[in-house]
Amino acid sequence: SGRCGKLLAGLSGLMRSGDAKVASDAAGGLGNLTYSDGGRYQVLAHKDLDDVVSGLSVVLEGPEDLAGSAAWALGNLCRDDKWCRKMVESDKWVKEVVAGASRLLGSADPRTATDAASVIALLC
Repeated sequence: SGRCGKLLAGLSGLMRSGDAKVASDAAGGLGNLTYSDGGRYQVLAHKDLDDVVSGLSVVLEGPEDLAGSAAWALGNLCRDDKWCRKMVESDKWVKEVVAGASRLLGSADPRTATDAASVIALLC
């Protein structure tokens, strides 16, 4: 819907804002949206989904204590097998996500490490 598109465009912009905390909060918001099947399918139907994933990749590269929200959101998106298979076809996307998530595997925060491991496992 139009409202979902506006919301996702806003979240994508915030994820690229340059403020790591704001970007992490936006990724967390996206994670909340994609946690349920209904929300996930609304997000997956968005025509500019590549911009959303690109924004999540930016957050994933940010400070470790804030990047876990992007791993969580990506893991939620990857619970849709069809979408995840499509994204795996993009070498650039896989490299960005796997590199960012791999960095988080050694996090002192168990939730961050688990979310990172989950998104890597879903991609493999």
